[in-house]
Amino acid sequence: MNDGGPDLACPDCGHRQLEGRERCTSCGYTDGLLSLANDEQDKHEKRSRIIAVVIGCGVVFALWFVPGYWGFQRKIAMPFYFDQWAMMIAIGFGLTLVFKQLRPKKLFPYIN
Repeated sequence: MNDGGPDLACPDCGHRQLEGRERCTSCGYTDGLLSLANDEQDKHEKRSRIIAVVIGCGVVFALWFVPGYWGFQRKIAMPFYFDQWAMMIAIGFGLTLVFKQLRPKKLFPYIN
């Protein structure tokens, strides 16, 4: 994460600075600076991926209870329910792309 530069960032303005400072040298923020070495800075991607998988599985499982679904499913059935897995993957991947577009603006663009 850290490229050898400053170790802290201001959560208010995003200014990077060296460790050992209690306040932001740019805006004066004093309620604590964020460590750039922390791997938990980007939780949005992890949460959105889990939500997309749960929704994808939930949609497929809910379809099992729709009248006439199994009759239709037998026409396109694949071995080992690959069609069901493909539908879950497609829904999850699609939702991941949607969540990526809805992602808030990154305050720290220099963190990968």
